[in-house]
Amino acid sequence: MASKGDINKYEIQPSYPIRWPLVSYDEILEKTKIDVKLKSKDFNSIGIYPVVDQGAQLIAGYIDDEDLLYNGELPVIIFGDHTKNIKYVDFKFAVGADGTKLLKPINGISERFFYYNLLSLNLPDFGYSRHFSVFKILDFPLPPLPEQERIVAKLDKLFAQHEKIKKALDRIPQLLKDFRQQVLEQNFTYKGYVSSCISLEPNLKKEEGNSWKWYKLLKIARLESGHTPRKSKEEYWINGDVNWISLQDIRAADGQVINETKFKPNLNGIKNSSARLLPEGTVCFCRDISVGFVTIMGGEMATSQHFANWICSEKLNNRFLMYSLISARKYLIRSGVGTTVGTIYMPAIKEMQIFMPPIQEQQNIVRCVQTQFAKADTIEARYQTLKAKVDSLPQAILHKAFKGQLIPQLPNDGDAKDLLAEIIKLKEEVKPKMASKKHSVEP
Repeated sequence: MASKGDINKYEIQPSYPIRWPLVSYDEILEKTKIDVKLKSKDFNSIGIYPVVDQGAQLIAGYIDDEDLLYNGELPVIIFGDHTKNIKYVDFKFAVGADGTKLLKPINGISERFFYYNLLSLNLPDFGYSRHFSVFKILDFPLPPLPEQERIVAKLDKLFAQHEKIKKALDRIPQLLKDFRQQVLEQNFTYKGYVSSCISLEPNLKKEEGNSWKWYKLLKIARLESGHTPRKSKEEYWINGDVNWISLQDIRAADGQVINETKFKPNLNGIKNSSARLLPEGTVCFCRDISVGFVTIMGGEMATSQHFANWICSEKLNNRFLMYSLISARKYLIRSGVGTTVGTIYMPAIKEMQIFMPPIQEQQNIVRCVQTQFAKADTIEARYQTLKAKVDSLPQAILHKAFKGQLIPQLPNDGDAKDLLAEIIKLKEEVKPKMASKKHSVEP
């Protein structure tokens, strides 16, 4: 987090071209009057008129009362004094409370040029402290108005293209997730013969197909539970070196081998609890909160009580079991008991059955799944690289624009100094009016 005493404006603002005059933000901002600021308790999730505040989302909520709307001239730019969020607002709206600054440049400055300029700044982070005071030391660039408008037109076009690319990229994670699930369903539903190769029904009708058969899981794997060493006992966690799988680990480790955990008790903590060390290769199935998420231990580990842990015999490939459980996730989630958080209790876990072929065929299926998943992993890695580049594009474009490199200056743009002179003249005209108001006396 930055300190307000160590601010260097040249680390915040782009290197503006020499041909653009620089002025202070105070010189180019109009006074904006806000009659009403609404707190979050004052608006709803639905309504007629939007409420805009300093939050990350463009619209924070809605109201129905037209009298609460901002009645100044539009468009305006919202600056989050605490959050640094910047929004361009050109529609009727009500102002949210606490830290919502309304900024409007004076005539001669394009509102969108001003908006894009704010986006180009690398503002320091003061946490939830106020940030607007930083603008007192910054410079605002003043290219001629025609050049401003051409810069805005170019930026609008580039940002629209960027948004299309971003939306297309945003579809890829779901497409890959659907692909992986499809791979599992194709390999673990016995070609449509059964809808799920995992069942919690004790009196299951024993459909069988060729070499595939139903087995009670307890007969081909050993079931172990988990436990949490008492967290109030500091001596159980000091210098902890035992990997202990908890809910904080399982989503990131889903469908993979886990080698490191977020929390680690020491061996003394394990010995003085109902937790037990389980061997490498143990399949850990989350039975509540994140029902259906599964991982495999990459070494000797323990788990919390949220897991049912299976140590497979030579008849059952542990990855085959993991993929079977993941393929049946929707069924298993529906089987959970509870209104708020579904849980699959241990009596039901003990009745769990699996539809599977002999070990050699299991291994062949696992290899097939891993081959398909490897292709998806390659695409995902390329997606992550491309996403990082796409995410960095807006700042690169903005910096180029405000270095004067995005579009050429044209001869008929006029001289930027003329615009500066107009602004100075306008300021001088305003001062006497303000002074006369201060000295006027009511009769």
